[in-house]
Amino acid sequence: MGDPSERFKAIPPPAGSESDKETRIHLDLGVDFYSWPTLSSLPDSILKTVKDNRAALTLKTFRPVPPGTAKGKDGLLKAPGGYSYSGKSFSAPKVIPDDVTDEKQIKVLNRLVTEISGEGFTSAVMTGDTAIFTWGSGFAHKYTLEPWVNAAFAMADGPAFKKELLNYGIALEGSTWKIIDTDTEKTVVGEDAMRFLAGKDPEGTTARQQMLTAYATVTEDHGPTAAQAQWDYVVKTYFREAVKEGVTAMNEWSPEAICYVIHCHMWGIHPTWTQFKEATHGSLAKILRLEVEVTGFYEKQGDHLVVQPSRAGGTSPSVTMLANMGHGCMFGVVTPLVDTPHSGDIVFNMAKGQKGPFVLRGVDLGYDLQKKEHDQINDDIAKHQNYEINAFIKYFKGLGYAKVLKMRNWYSAKENPAFEKWGPRPRVVMDAVLHAKEGNGAQWVVDQAGWGKLPPDQIEVIKATVGIT
Repeated sequence: MGDPSERFKAIPPPAGSESDKETRIHLDLGVDFYSWPTLSSLPDSILKTVKDNRAALTLKTFRPVPPGTAKGKDGLLKAPGGYSYSGKSFSAPKVIPDDVTDEKQIKVLNRLVTEISGEGFTSAVMTGDTAIFTWGSGFAHKYTLEPWVNAAFAMADGPAFKKELLNYGIALEGSTWKIIDTDTEKTVVGEDAMRFLAGKDPEGTTARQQMLTAYATVTEDHGPTAAQAQWDYVVKTYFREAVKEGVTAMNEWSPEAICYVIHCHMWGIHPTWTQFKEATHGSLAKILRLEVEVTGFYEKQGDHLVVQPSRAGGTSPSVTMLANMGHGCMFGVVTPLVDTPHSGDIVFNMAKGQKGPFVLRGVDLGYDLQKKEHDQINDDIAKHQNYEINAFIKYFKGLGYAKVLKMRNWYSAKENPAFEKWGPRPRVVMDAVLHAKEGNGAQWVVDQAGWGKLPPDQIEVIKATVGIT
């Protein structure tokens, strides 16, 4: 049973007590440490264990991530700033899945290992950019992070991997993170947990660095498991998509070109596979030009474009597109800029200490990207405009704010040949999605639904979507 004195604790008198001699005794029955994610309050024994475990860590070497804002999928995003650790690299024990026997596909997978090696090492961690928290080889919270961690939990070494995270007061349940804040002695949950990781430690403290060190340390203690889980996610999500799109069977598409486009998709801001295929036919130079134009990470200077090496929020467009993505293959399609930029050029200014600037010259896509995009918007609305109202709203919600805004603006543009072709209903639904939960400030959307003669039951759905009761 142990020393009874260790199982009893003196509790101070309650606030306002008339007797400063009052002492209450309670029995600490001992709670299973690993049950802490299920507890509404944390006993001292669990808090002490987490504090001791974090304090025993040897802090990794971090570099600061500055705060700012950056362009994202859903518009302008805030970046709170934080820390970055480059991590250590581990190899996935199994690179080629058993069902992949095609020689071209095997070459693509082997090239993909090289391609994403520049994305970050297996145990890399970063907080503070617009993704808030990134862990592993570029796996960002809410998009790619949680799937690979859950996959790691399901592997043979998974229970030990999960248990070690728990030792440091870190848990993932489905897509929900739980982290113990030893200062407030509470468990921070969900998006609050991710925001809790971001930011800088006050001078003289290391709480955030300790937690990030814990993530990196656990990864390095289970390196092959983490590497395999991360690789399996890339294969399932991105490589399989390339196979489905047919590019691995096209002779004009090299493994380097395929993997560069895969990396564009991993980056999160990119043309569609259809646009890449129609506009580039696998040409690296055209792929680079199309990616620049679609991301919008450029400045117009006279009659040419300039891509800078850094943007607020931690984005590094020129460095990413030339040095990181493609593992250097794009340096074979640009040339050092030694003269004045020509009309139509794309100039890449590089970071301090790197060679450059470089220029992409003489590349004409012969492809009206905007027209293709506008035609696609009209096709998408035509395909979905007769959906039941709830399904129609769900469809637009799934596209993200930025894409819905672009679709709404083109649908209602007078220069659109299909201007409001399917009546006001698609516009009203898109407006409701764009102004979801705004409450009374979005009354004008409901008014538009009435003026557009939407049926009463559909107007009620519009009201609920914008948050008017």
